[in-house]
Amino acid sequence: MTQAGVPMRQHPGQHPGQHPDPRQQGYVLLFVLGLLAVVATVVLGASISLRLDTQLLAREKTRLQQQYALQGAAHEAVAQLGISRAVDALQLDPRDPLLRDWPLWRADGQEQRVTIGSILVSVQLRDVSGLPDANLLTESEWQRLLLAAGAASPERAQALASQLMALRQRLRAMRGANGGFNSLQELLQWPELPVAIAYGNPAKEQPGLDTLVQVGTGNKRFHIDSTPPLIFKALSPQLTQDQLQRLLNLRRAGPINAQQGQQWLQETGLNAYPPGTGTTAVQALLRVATPGTGQLEMLALIAGENTRLAVVDQWFDPGLPKR
Repeated sequence: MTQAGVPMRQHPGQHPGQHPDPRQQGYVLLFVLGLLAVVATVVLGASISLRLDTQLLAREKTRLQQQYALQGAAHEAVAQLGISRAVDALQLDPRDPLLRDWPLWRADGQEQRVTIGSILVSVQLRDVSGLPDANLLTESEWQRLLLAAGAASPERAQALASQLMALRQRLRAMRGANGGFNSLQELLQWPELPVAIAYGNPAKEQPGLDTLVQVGTGNKRFHIDSTPPLIFKALSPQLTQDQLQRLLNLRRAGPINAQQGQQWLQETGLNAYPPGTGTTAVQALLRVATPGTGQLEMLALIAGENTRLAVVDQWFDPGLPKR
């Protein structure tokens, strides 16, 4: 048969006038649909992967920007504390016009805010002058401190102290004579140290090492006005309960004057800063405060004599580690 003079094409095995096999047409349709489904899945997977990579890159960029902002805010705190020290040295009247429009930063727990680039950072400063440097403590001092911080028994405190000293010796062997712990975070996240000892036990009102020691100050002297009583008890075995109670009474009565402080120190034989010594170490808690952003945090330790302050320790996302 022809149509308009053109012979009609016949499939192999198909007789003239016979229709195509519907089963063959179904197989072809299923094959095409399956191929389209595979292509669509591949394209969708690639699209999702690309979007995730873009989102992860954007998040990492944001996180890095926030980290740099927090570090910048820490150095701003160093500058502001240096200004406060300089003003204190001048003994200016608080009503002096120079101070009218320049709020001084103090290590009193009050919040300060500073903008670094486009990121707003909240800064809270806390005086930690009387906390000893963990790298300077002896094994016996560590044993008493660990027991006071919640070790289950004197034997357990002694075992932890021995392990801790061995760890510090290994770190010094790798990092040099002035080595040891590089950061308080390195100590607190030591796997052998129980979390309750590292970060305290609020249920028992038990402070942790995170509030009892520091790393980087190079200081082991007490601060008669601010050192926690637990530190006195743990690191000064010769201190009697009566002597400690007299110190607490002096603190409650008001600022300890030089004469009272010197008399108490002579009685106890403790090595402490002279009464009235200013802040020598400050812990800064820095938080990203820009609305709509993550709550990245950083702790920084600022220390130094006179106006020569510097950031000597810092770490991001402080808090309980997941062990």
